[in-house]
Amino acid sequence: MKWAAILALATAALPAAASASAYSDFERGISAFNDHDGAGVISAMSAALSNPELPATLKPAALVDRAYAYTRQQKYDLAVADYTACLTLEPGNYLAHMERGAVFALRKDFELARTDFAEAMRIRPDLPTPYVDHARTFLAQRKFDDALKDYADGLAASWWTLEFYLLRSEAYRRSGRYPEAIKEDDTALSRYADYADAFAMRGRAKDDSGDMKGAFADYDKAAALGEEGPLFLLIEGAAQWKIGNFQEAERVFKRAKEKDAYLLIWTYLAQAKQRWVSNKLAAQASAIDAANWPGPVVKLVAGTGSVDEVRDFVAKEHDTELHNTLTCEADFYTGEWQLLHDDPVGGKQLLSEASTTCELGSTERGAAVAELGRLQR
Repeated sequence: MKWAAILALATAALPAAASASAYSDFERGISAFNDHDGAGVISAMSAALSNPELPATLKPAALVDRAYAYTRQQKYDLAVADYTACLTLEPGNYLAHMERGAVFALRKDFELARTDFAEAMRIRPDLPTPYVDHARTFLAQRKFDDALKDYADGLAASWWTLEFYLLRSEAYRRSGRYPEAIKEDDTALSRYADYADAFAMRGRAKDDSGDMKGAFADYDKAAALGEEGPLFLLIEGAAQWKIGNFQEAERVFKRAKEKDAYLLIWTYLAQAKQRWVSNKLAAQASAIDAANWPGPVVKLVAGTGSVDEVRDFVAKEHDTELHNTLTCEADFYTGEWQLLHDDPVGGKQLLSEASTTCELGSTERGAAVAELGRLQR
C-alpha cells in the first residue's frame, strides 16, 4: 500500500492509547481500499478525517484514498474537493496532482487537467505517465501536434519508454500522416524486434493508408506474438471485411477469448454477408448489457431491437464528442443493417454519412468507405 511506510512511522511516534483511537478508522479504510470496497473506504476515511486524533501526516493519505473511491463512483466534484484538500496540506503531492488531473479529464475540463499534469511533470520529470496523460487531453480535443510535442518531451525525459513511439504513431495515424506513423513503429521495432503492439500499430497505419498486404503481414506477426485482445481482433477482422473476405473476417472475430459487444456485431455483419446468421446469436446477445452502448446495436442485429431504438439512444447523449462518436457508429451499423434488409438507398445514404463524419482512422469510417466502393462496382 502506498501509505504503509507513513503509517508505520506515525504509529511509532504516538502513545499507545492515542494510537488505538486515531488509527482504527484509518486502518479500516486502508483494508477497504485494498479490498476494492469503495463504500467502505468512504465511510472509514470520513470517520478518520473527522477524528481530531488523526495525525496530520496521515490526512493526505485518507483524502487521496477517499477521493479515489469517489472517482470510482463518478462523484467527481467530491473527488476534486478531496484532492484539492490534500494538495493544500502537501502542495508537492505527485499522486494527488495526477489523480485530480485524471478527474478533470473525465469531466472534460482539459485545461485544468493539463495544469495538474504539468505540475506532476515538474515534480517528477523522469516519469513517463504525466507526459502521456497531458498528451491524452490534447488527443481528446484532436490537437495532434500538441500531443506529439508532449510525446517528444516525454521521450527526451524517459528515453527508455518504447510506448512513446507507439503513442506518436497513433497521433500521426489519427491525423492521416501514415508514413510518419509507420516510421515511429519501425523505430520501436528496431529497438525491440518482438514488440507485438508495434506490429499491430504499424499494421493499422498500413491498413488505413491502403497497403492491405503490408497490414495483414503485420497483423499476422502481432497475432503470432500473442496479441489477441478484442480491439486488435476487431481491427484485424474489419480489415478482412473491408476487402470482402467475410469468411476470414468471421474466423478472426471468433478468436476472441472474452465476450465483446463490438465483436458480436461484426460477427453478425460477416455472417450476414455470407447470407447466413448463427442461431446462437440471440443467446450471445442476451449476455450484453443493452442499456449501454453498443447494446442497442447488438439488440438490432440479434433481431430483438430496432433502428429507432438505436437512434433514440444516440439522441439522448448530450456530450458533444460522445454524441458525434455514437452518431458515426449508428450511421455505419444501421446503414449496413438497411443494406442487408433490402433498403439499398437508405443504407447507402447512412454509409455516406459515416464515411465523412466519422473520425479519420476509425474502424467504421474505413469500413463505410470500403462498402461504398463495393456498391459502386
